[in-house]
Amino acid sequence: MISPSLARSKLEYWNKRLNVANKKMEANNGHLRQSELWEREYFEAPYLTFASDEYIAERMIDHFHNNVRLTSKGKLSIRSVRFDQSSHILLPLFTHLNLEFSIRGGLPTDILSKSNEALEKYFVNGTPTGVRLFNGQPETIANVIVKFGKKQHLEPMLSQGRLRLTPANFYSNGSLLKAMQDLETERWFHDPQFTLALKGQKTAKLGGYEVELEDGFFKIPYSCPEYLLWSACNDIDRRLPDDFSADAALIIKSPQKFVARLKECIAKSMPNTPTWFGNVTYYDPCSFIDMKRRPETIKHFSFLYQQEWRFCSFPPENQMPTEPIEISVGSLDDIAELLTL
Repeated sequence: MISPSLARSKLEYWNKRLNVANKKMEANNGHLRQSELWEREYFEAPYLTFASDEYIAERMIDHFHNNVRLTSKGKLSIRSVRFDQSSHILLPLFTHLNLEFSIRGGLPTDILSKSNEALEKYFVNGTPTGVRLFNGQPETIANVIVKFGKKQHLEPMLSQGRLRLTPANFYSNGSLLKAMQDLETERWFHDPQFTLALKGQKTAKLGGYEVELEDGFFKIPYSCPEYLLWSACNDIDRRLPDDFSADAALIIKSPQKFVARLKECIAKSMPNTPTWFGNVTYYDPCSFIDMKRRPETIKHFSFLYQQEWRFCSFPPENQMPTEPIEISVGSLDDIAELLTL
C-alpha cells in the first residue's frame, strides 16, 4: 500500500480534476459525454488510490481477457455488441484503470505481455480446439445452453440425460482448472477506507472484529449456505473448450424444456427443495451495485467471458450431499445436439 502522504497528494489531484469536470458539466447544462461521466465518477471516488500496482494490474489483465474472443476463423477479436449486458462493468472499469495508471507513470509494458501469455495457450496445438469443435457453426448462438466436457461424459448426458450435481464448495478444490476454480458460497466486496488509510492504520474494528486494511480496502465476504450446482454457458464461445479441457460440447436448444425436466427430477428425488436457474450476473468487487444479490447468482467479473448459465438447488442442510451426485432427466435427443472432435 502506498504511503499516506503520497495518497493524500493523489486525492488532492483527483479533487482538482473533479472541480474541473464539475465546471464543465455546469457550463454544459449538466451534461457530459459518457466517457467524461465515468472519469468524473473516479475523480469523485478514486477507490484504487491505495491499491498496490499488482492489484490494479490484475484488474487490467482480467479486463483485457474479457474483451477478447476467438472467431470462427481462429482469430482473436474484440467481443461483439452482444456482450453489452456487462458493459456497466467493463467500460467504466477501463476508464478508471487508465486514470489510475496515468498517475502512476503509465501502463506497465509487462501487462500486455502477461495478458498475451494467457491467450497463447489456445494456439499451442495449432488451430484452437473450439474453432475445430464448432466448425460450420455461426459466430454466436442465442437462446441455448452449452455444456462443455469430455465426450464419454456428454454422450450419456445426451442419450439418458445423466447430469452431475456438485456441492458448490467442491469448486474451491485446488486441483481444478483455473477456469473452474471459485469459492461458490462466498462473494467478496472491497470497501475503500480513505480516512483510515490516510492515517496509516493497518487494522480497524468492524462488527466487533479486528479487520486488516488491504490495498486501502476492507475486503468483506458475503456468504451463503452450501447448495448443489450444475453449470453451463449460454453461447458457443470458442475459448471455452480449451479452458475446460473439453473435446465435446452439448448444445441444448430448448432451455425451457430442459429446465422443466430437471426441476421435475429434483422434485422427485429431493421433494420440497427450492431451485434457481438463469444467467449469472457478473460483479466488480469494488462496486456495490450487486451486493444485495444472492451470492450464488453472481460471480467475479474475471470469469465474465464464460457467460455462465447455472441451475442451483437448495436441499436442507441435513440432506446436503458431501460429494457430487448423479441424476437422470431422460434422453435429451429431442432438444440437444452433441458436437465432438
